[in-house]
Amino acid sequence: MNRNGQMVDRSMSGGMGVQAYWAMLFARNETAHAEGRHADVLTDGQLTRAMQEAFPARAAYPVMRRVQTVRSAYNNGRLTGDEIPNPRSHRYIRRGRGVEQVESKLRKTRTLGVAPADKTG
Repeated sequence: MNRNGQMVDRSMSGGMGVQAYWAMLFARNETAHAEGRHADVLTDGQLTRAMQEAFPARAAYPVMRRVQTVRSAYNNGRLTGDEIPNPRSHRYIRRGRGVEQVESKLRKTRTLGVAPADKTG
C-alpha cells in the first residue's frame, strides 16, 4: 500500500505504477508505428491484455478495459504530469494483414501498413 492506503502492484511492470505503464505502452505503440514496425503496433484488446498481465492483482478493475478513456487522459497530459505527449496516442485495428489507424472523432480509418496476421485482436 502507498501512503494514501491505495494498493500498489508493481510486480510485473518493472517497478512502474499503473499510469506510468499505460503511458509507456502508448508511447511504445506510437514509436512502433512511426518506425514502420506494424507487427508491433498493439490494438486496444492487446493493450488491455498487456495491462492485465503487468498488474494481475488489478486485472478485473474496469479501467484496465477502458483503453479509450485512458488514451484520452494520456493525450491530454493527465498521465504525464500535464505534459502533452508528442505524438499523441491513436487507436489501431487489424484488418486482414493490414494495420489501420482509427481517428476517434471522425471514426475514419486509413491503412498504415501490412503486418503478419494477428489472431489475438
